[in-house]
Amino acid sequence: MTRLAIRRSTVQSGPNYADANWKSRRAARFHTAAGKEFMNKKTKQKRAAVGQLNGGNGEGTPIEVPEIQYQRPPADMHIGRLAWIVCIGTQPSNFPDGKSQRKVIFCWELPNEKAVFVRERGEEPYLVSSIYSLSLGERSNLYRDIVSWKGKGAIDRLRKDLALLLGDTAWLNVIHKTTKKNQPRAAIIGVNPVPKSTRIPAQITPSLQYSIRDGRGGAFNRLPDWIRKLIEASEEFTGARPSASAIAERNMREATDNALRKTAPAKPHAPVRMSESHAEEGVYSKTEMHPTVTSRQLTLEEEEEISALLR
Repeated sequence: MTRLAIRRSTVQSGPNYADANWKSRRAARFHTAAGKEFMNKKTKQKRAAVGQLNGGNGEGTPIEVPEIQYQRPPADMHIGRLAWIVCIGTQPSNFPDGKSQRKVIFCWELPNEKAVFVRERGEEPYLVSSIYSLSLGERSNLYRDIVSWKGKGAIDRLRKDLALLLGDTAWLNVIHKTTKKNQPRAAIIGVNPVPKSTRIPAQITPSLQYSIRDGRGGAFNRLPDWIRKLIEASEEFTGARPSASAIAERNMREATDNALRKTAPAKPHAPVRMSESHAEEGVYSKTEMHPTVTSRQLTLEEEEEISALLR
């Protein structure tokens, strides 16, 4: 019987029988040494094709694209432009008292320092961030840096709208440091005005402003993961923040306690009592030697008695 006759006979036996017969013959062929060699050759060809697409050498081993690691800008003086102002809500404090504080992040673009963070986007400027307590008190770090950068005259104007700083340039002192978890980081330790003769490149990173009131709307999705995690851990998101009435009551209670501590009189000493031995010797205590005199108006009988004694 010829091959064509065999094929017709299998087809006439039904589709299920033909399909099962074909699968069994294919499995038997690939279990042989020649079949395994054939499959290995096909697999190498596919891997070589994938390797060439990914920039490999075409020998069957594709080059994996490494994950982008955190890169620090050089530790030096840099021209920086304030590109992002992000209010991340009420965060736990680093101080021992444990009081929560509202925080804000300043992200600075370094237009003269670039690196490849994502291959598809090419070179991009570095972004260096600083986290401040959202306070312009004279002892706060935010007040210190703004005064060093803009002068004291700008404080009153910025109390109303901190976003007026967006897009402004500064001379930044960037250093390298290691966090408590032994992670390398870049930190800004000085913000100063840029000399007038300095050439400043155009802004590359689009300006961004986010407020905790925006929730997950606004510019939330444009923020990097580490900032979004801080926002989602804030008391505004988790619901741990007390109400306005509770905050006012707590502040009033603390102010009252502080006032009482300052004005409270010293604790009186325990009265000194005479012991039996001293009573026999005729020794008196200070309380008995200097009795407390209280002033009151004398009655008529007492006045007449005193006048009779004085005559």
